[in-house]
This record gives sequence, C-alpha cells and structure tokens, in this order.
Amino acid sequence: MIIKIATAILIILSIVLVAQSSWVTELRTGEGLEASELFQQSLPFLLSLSFVLLVVQSILTVIPLALILIFNYILLGFWFAYAWSLGTSIVASLLSFYLYRYWLQHVFQQKVRKNWVQAIEQNGFWVVLTSRLVPVMPSSLINVAAGSSRITVKTFLFATFIGNSLYLMALFLLMEGLIAGGAEWFLLIGVVLLLGTIAVKKKWTKRMKSGVNEQ
Repeated sequence: MIIKIATAILIILSIVLVAQSSWVTELRTGEGLEASELFQQSLPFLLSLSFVLLVVQSILTVIPLALILIFNYILLGFWFAYAWSLGTSIVASLLSFYLYRYWLQHVFQQKVRKNWVQAIEQNGFWVVLTSRLVPVMPSSLINVAAGSSRITVKTFLFATFIGNSLYLMALFLLMEGLIAGGAEWFLLIGVVLLLGTIAVKKKWTKRMKSGVNEQ
C-alpha cells in the first residue's frame, strides 16, 4: 500500500512538472503557437510530446484536451491529426484504465462517487460512451470510475473508441471551420452538437438514475 501511495505521489508530481514546463505554457497561452520554438523541434519529438500530454490528460486533467488537439492540428493537419489524436487518446485511456484498476485502485477508490461506479457496472457501455460524447465529467474521472468498477476491458475499449471517434471528429470539424473561416460550417456543427448534447445528456442521466435505483 505504501508503494502504491508513493507511486501516486510520483505520478502527480511528474504531471505537475509537465504542466509547468515552458512548452506546455506556450501551448496553454496559444500565442504565436505556429512560430514558437516548440514547433522548431523534430517531428518524432513533437509526436512523443503530444502522446505524453494525452496520457497526462487521461490520468489527471490539468491540460485542456482542446489545446492538445489544436497542437496536433497545427502539427499534422486535419486527417492525420484526427487519426493520431484518436489512436493516442484510446491508448492513453487504456493505460489510465489499467493504472487505476490494477495499481492505484485502492488509492483513488474512495475519491470516486459510488453512483458513478454503480452506473458503469449496470450500464457500462452506454455510460462510458455517453460520457465520452458529452463532457459531463473529465476523461480522467471516466477512467478512474471505469477502473474502479467491474466493467470489462473490451466494453471499456469499444465504448471509448466509438465515443472518442465521434467526439474528436466534431471538435476537429469545429477547428477546421474556425481556422478556415467557414462560419456556416461552424454554425451548422454548433447546432448539431447542441441538439446532440441535449439528447445524449438526457439519456445519460436516465441511465445513471436507473443504474443507481436497481442497486
């Protein structure tokens, strides 16, 4: 138990150090991002940095996901950035899931609301899927709750893949419309996202309540 607590402390300290680094500060401010020294680094280094940031974000949300996606978009363009972000976000979520389930479960289990865990155990696929589609909670909390529950890895992975693929596509389409100056795309996607968010959130809330009531 002491080793696990020490590991948790080391992970948190590492995340804090990454979050306070000059490169992450540049990413957070977003000012002159394309011309910054960060983008003068080699492509393998930048891809590695992107992956590390996504892993950090999936374990403890200290870096907004949108900033990492903008970073990937500027670095790789629309389709390559989407594919890279989708793949790395799934791997990062899986790493976080395994970390919480098999190593740090007892450390963080008391921090997770029991109704979240109960809802995931009752309706695992739908709860994870709707949580990915509608940002009702940070992705790190989704991973903690799933890792603390009895949901299977296969179900978690499948729901994460579908949810992330749709959610990231919507975000990248928004970025494409904003950066390319396509206001009509921005308005259309905004309306679709708003309606989709309302519908999915209602379904998510209903399943959360049904999962708790069945207990």
